[in-house]
Amino acid sequence: MTQITLIGSSHVAALKLGWEQIQSNWQDIELRFLALPGKSFRKLQINGQKHFGALTPERFKPDVRRAIETGFGASHVDLSKADAVVQIGWYLHEGEVARLLGAYSIDGLHTQPRLPRMSLPAYSAFCDALALHTLPAKPWRNWTSPQLFFVPKPRKCETCLKDPAPAYDVWRRFADLTPDGAPRLSGYSQRVSQALEAVGARLIPLPDKLHAETGLTRARFGRNAPSLSAGETYGAEDHHHMNEDYGAIALTHILDRVTAAMRQKENEHALG
Repeated sequence: MTQITLIGSSHVAALKLGWEQIQSNWQDIELRFLALPGKSFRKLQINGQKHFGALTPERFKPDVRRAIETGFGASHVDLSKADAVVQIGWYLHEGEVARLLGAYSIDGLHTQPRLPRMSLPAYSAFCDALALHTLPAKPWRNWTSPQLFFVPKPRKCETCLKDPAPAYDVWRRFADLTPDGAPRLSGYSQRVSQALEAVGARLIPLPDKLHAETGLTRARFGRNAPSLSAGETYGAEDHHHMNEDYGAIALTHILDRVTAAMRQKENEHALG
């Protein structure tokens, strides 16, 4: 039995429900889900032995400690016991790419006569520099065992385009000026993938079928998105979390990528 541990924030909830839809297709896989709300998850610690959680409990408020112990079953877990670890909800800074494409005409890539021009080399340099900001802290780098993978946060749901809140201005402008924005965002994620590979980790981009032509997540995947609290869902005003159908598609894609990488590693060891 292959054990894969998925860790992350509230975005894990959709994958956990999605697992119920696809579990029968993966009889040789044991999945372990370890998730906390984002604010608590980002406070967790990891050491050189890959122990992950509240390693110094006295630094955590009592309510956070309780959340960790409820979610993990202990104050910390040993990630080294898994065959693979997948961190869900990794932040790619795609909003900054959308902001740039909404502000400039990129030579040979994104022509907008009314906008100030930016050369393609300058755009490429911006994306490469931004990709470096996605890199994990040193304890997450250069793992040999278990293999480590990162999965991006869902892109904003396309329902945000009808939300007048200023927070979504950048995506409305991006969608207006870049109706075929999906390949632009995918091109940037390839740069992130290269940056992660340079520090011994792998990015698993989300599959294209989840996205509309704009690059945003299709509206149907934002309906009835589950929270980490059993039986609770996010309201229509939430454009960040996705539902179990999204989770089933995303998780199938993730497991395909992870198991393929594990087989490749096994073959390399056999040949070596």
